[in-house]
Amino acid sequence: MLRKEQNDLITQTGPKTAMGDLFRRHWIPALLADELPANDCPPVRVKLLSERLVAFRDSEGRLGLIDEFCPHRGASLWFGRNEKCGLRCPYHGWKFDVSGQCVEVPSEPVESKFADKIKLKSYPLVERGGVLWTYMGPVEFLPPLPEWEFATVPAKHRFISKRFQECNYLQAMEGGIDSSHVSFLHSGNLESDPLFKGARGNYLMDREAQRQGTTYSGVEGIAIQDGSLQESMGPIVDRTKENLVSTDNGIIMARHRLMKAAKELAKGIFPPGVEPAHQKVRSASVILPPDQPFKDAAREALTVRKGVAPASV
Repeated sequence: MLRKEQNDLITQTGPKTAMGDLFRRHWIPALLADELPANDCPPVRVKLLSERLVAFRDSEGRLGLIDEFCPHRGASLWFGRNEKCGLRCPYHGWKFDVSGQCVEVPSEPVESKFADKIKLKSYPLVERGGVLWTYMGPVEFLPPLPEWEFATVPAKHRFISKRFQECNYLQAMEGGIDSSHVSFLHSGNLESDPLFKGARGNYLMDREAQRQGTTYSGVEGIAIQDGSLQESMGPIVDRTKENLVSTDNGIIMARHRLMKAAKELAKGIFPPGVEPAHQKVRSASVILPPDQPFKDAAREALTVRKGVAPASV
C-alpha cells in the first residue's frame, strides 16, 4: 500500500505538482490528428494535466493549443470562430493566433497597440504518427520529437484509437501492467476481441452472459472490461487501503519509479523516457523456459528492430 502523502504525490498532475512537472517534460498525446481534419475546422476542447485548453488548425494548416478562456471576460474559445488565421471569441470579437497572441481587439483603436499586450498561454502542437502531441514544460528543455515505433511506421501498419475513462491516469496505467487480472477479467475475450473497434461503452453489463461464462465479468470487450472496474474505484482510489500480493510487483515497481523520477527532477536530474533511444522498446508475448528471467531471455523481442514483426503467441 501507499501512504496518503505518496498517493497524493503520484496522482496529482496539475501545474506546480511534482508529478505534473515530470509529465510536462515529455511530449504528451493530446488528440488524434483526425480530430482537426482540415484548415479552419471547428476547435476542440482539450483537458491535459488539469489544464483546460482548446486546439485548432488555422487557415494555413498551422496547429495551435491555447488557453480555453478569452482573457477579456472569460468566455470559452471553444465557441470561437476559426477563420482567417485565428480563433475569434464570439462574445466581443477578440482574436488569437496559434501562438496565443491576441491579434485583434475590435473595440480598441489599432494605433493603441492594445492587442500586442495580450497573450494567452499556449503550447506547441505537432502531428506525428496520426497523433497530435504537445509539450507543456519549460521551453529550454524541449525534447526531440517522439519516436515510439507506432509513430514512425506507415499509416497502414498502425491502429490508433481513443476512449474516455473517468478516473485518474494511474488507475488506467496500473491496469495495463497488472498481469494477473488477464486470466480472470478477460478470460472470455482473449480469442475474440479485435481491439473492440467501434465500441460504444455506458458498460452494457450482461448478467446472463456472466452466469453462462460467455464473459467472465458480464461486460463485453477487453477495453470496456478494464474501464468498468478502473472507473468503479472512484476518481482517485485510496491506495492506503490496499493489500498487495506478489503478482502486484510490476505495479509496485512502476509506482516507485514514477515517484523516484519526480523527486529527482526536483533536484535537477533529467527524467527518463525523454530521449528517442529510450523509446525504442516493444511489448512482447513469448513463451520462455521457467528457469530464464523474462528481461534477459526476451531482451531481443523487447527491442524495436526494423522489418521484424513484434513477438506474439
